Amino acid sequence: MFLLQKSRIAVSSFSRIVLPYQNSFGFSSELQPRSNENKPENVEEAPEKDRLYSHLEIELKGIEPEVMKSYVWFAKTAAKHLDIEVGKCYAPKKSTRTRWSILKSIHVHAKHHAQYEVRTYYYFLNFHNLTQSTLETYLEYIQRNLPEGTGMKATKVELQAIPEHIKVNPS
Repeated sequence: MFLLQKSRIAVSSFSRIVLPYQNSFGFSSELQPRSNENKPENVEEAPEKDRLYSHLEIELKGIEPEVMKSYVWFAKTAAKHLDIEVGKCYAPKKSTRTRWSILKSIHVHAKHHAQYEVRTYYYFLNFHNLTQSTLETYLEYIQRNLPEGTGMKATKVELQAIPEHIKVNPS
């Protein structure tokens, strides 16, 4: 049996994650492996186990449905090349609309209004049975190629073993 643990990652095109590390002066630098000066030579480190995720849900939010449809095709194709199991991918039929009615003039002429409307479109992608390394590689790749005006929110569900103090002893 496994416990499920949810975690959320939010990324938008307006505040993208900078993946290369930057020093205090703003110059990017490559990661250098640490030297083994303080470690004994005969001690072997145990490799860290890969975490398992039951599914990953990506929510895309944007103002241009054609751009999002193209990006969804790109994301699904990238997942297939990484042998990721693609689940249900869908878009709600209606978009959300936000309307503003604003006076054209700042002080007078209350009869004259300008109306503005923003339509927001959503798209949902589901992926199943991922390892941590595959998930991180995939998310990094699709986040770097996120088009302008599109936001992304990723929700991942991790599988964990049941702790010892919760398990029932067979007696």
